[in-house]
Order: sequence, then C-alpha cells, then structure tokens
Amino acid sequence: MGGGSYMLPTFIVPLYNVIFCLFILTLLNSLIKKVFGHSGLHPTELLSIYVLLSSACSLCSINTMGFLFTTLGHSTWFATPENEWDSLFSSFIPT
Repeated sequence: MGGGSYMLPTFIVPLYNVIFCLFILTLLNSLIKKVFGHSGLHPTELLSIYVLLSSACSLCSINTMGFLFTTLGHSTWFATPENEWDSLFSSFIPT
C-alpha cells in the first residue's frame, strides 16, 4: 500500500459501501411504513439484500482483481512432473 492513507470501499469487512446502502434502504423502509402504512421490507429481506450486495461488491473488488486473477496462471506456469499439477488442474482450466 505504500503507507498511503486512502481506503477503497472493498478493503474492509463489513464493506462500508454496503452498510451505507443498507442504512439508506432502512431509512426509506421506515419512511414508507410511516407515510403509507405499508409493511415495507421484512428484516429477512433486508438481510438478503445485505448478503447479495456484500457478495457482489467483494467479487468485483480490487482485491479479487489483484489476488485471484493474478494467480490463475500459476497452475500451468509452475506445473512440474513432481507436483503433477498438469494432470490435476488442466482439465478444469479453459484453454
């Protein structure tokens, strides 16, 4: 990181961008309940939204791009007859 004081939204867990969106959604939900008298979203629906947003944000984060995608080629690059990675992993990796 180089000692920089910047922070990207996907570096910490729980993801603060997801928490902010869920906070706004909860405020809107309580406003809908007060103004219109509808039941609004159930807490399990809010939990589902939290899980889906967290999954989506973590999959498209810079951490995934920096760590997961850069290691995809290691199974073929470091394959040797001793570790048998070619026979273990080659059928699962697209050409």
